[in-house]
Amino acid sequence: MMALCLLGILFVGSASSYISLRDSGDAFFLVKRQLIWFGIGLAVFLLLLVVPTSFWERWASWFFIGAVLLTLILFTPLGVTIGGSRRWLGMGWWSIQPSEFLKLGVVIFFSALLPQMARRNLKGWQWLLLFLLSCFPVALVVVEPDLGSAAIVALAILTVFFLSGAPFLKIVAGTGLVAVGFSLLTLVIPYVRNRVVSLLGSILGHAGDPTGIDYNRLQALYSFGVGGVWGTGFGLSRQKFQWLPMAHNDFIFAIVAEETGLWGTAVLLLLFVALIYQGLDLALCSRTLFSRLLAGGLTAILGWQAVIHIAVSSGMLPITGITLPFISYGGSSLLTSMICCGLLARIGLEVARADAPHPKSRASWRVP
Repeated sequence: MMALCLLGILFVGSASSYISLRDSGDAFFLVKRQLIWFGIGLAVFLLLLVVPTSFWERWASWFFIGAVLLTLILFTPLGVTIGGSRRWLGMGWWSIQPSEFLKLGVVIFFSALLPQMARRNLKGWQWLLLFLLSCFPVALVVVEPDLGSAAIVALAILTVFFLSGAPFLKIVAGTGLVAVGFSLLTLVIPYVRNRVVSLLGSILGHAGDPTGIDYNRLQALYSFGVGGVWGTGFGLSRQKFQWLPMAHNDFIFAIVAEETGLWGTAVLLLLFVALIYQGLDLALCSRTLFSRLLAGGLTAILGWQAVIHIAVSSGMLPITGITLPFISYGGSSLLTSMICCGLLARIGLEVARADAPHPKSRASWRVP
């Protein structure tokens, strides 16, 4: 986590220098704000180390309700519309993105709910109600509209269901219905339909429109091409001068590829693989079903978000506006990513304590 946060601060400083200087007269304005959020996130991370996981299980319903209410506030005058999407709550000089906290609330809630459901022999209509309940937070994010975040929420919920031991056929049916729902949304929402058609055209060999719908995707691919194997050098990106819009946020992986080349992106990918591996390992080692589902769900949030951002930046998925955890600029994204790691670290402490021998025992420490 600390390695990813350090890289994030460095690349936010590089990618945002031009836009910070242009808008505020200070080339370090946005990276200073990112440092503030990093400090807040680190304090919360350390606080979470002393909070037992049983606390989150006990209050899971209230966290879920709070996250839903926070998302509903988006549809009041406090909601800020940018680029046709109502994703932010404006509060003076700063803003937050409720969907980031909804991801956490959803994972905590279903991690606490499913162990209770596992003790019962649910009937078909009960599974249907559970599925509709899981669709509710996804629908809230879709209405904003923010299909990228909605996809992450849906994937995190499916991951928790899978780890809970829910019937495989029920999971397959739910996954199919979600896939059909997102496919239909691509036909209903015009800008999503245009982006999907653009991506399919590029797969079929169409050059695309460099001044229209394909502009961002082509500029991101250009960053990869310029970076090559060794990169242009840290801070020497040309795309960050607004040739690539939102370079410090939605396309920061492309800036990493441009400045550090193939080797830099490989290091970054290895760090994410190590983080995801550790999270899944904690899930397998957890002593309670709640801890197992929570660790798996939190890892799914970080992992799926990283996968989608990287796939978008490299032209393999339609543009979604998803941040890269720990790396992209954004206080809400950085804070929730560090909260995920704080909860995972607490689960790790509880696993280690459960495996540690009694002080008076001669038993050796064993690896689960």
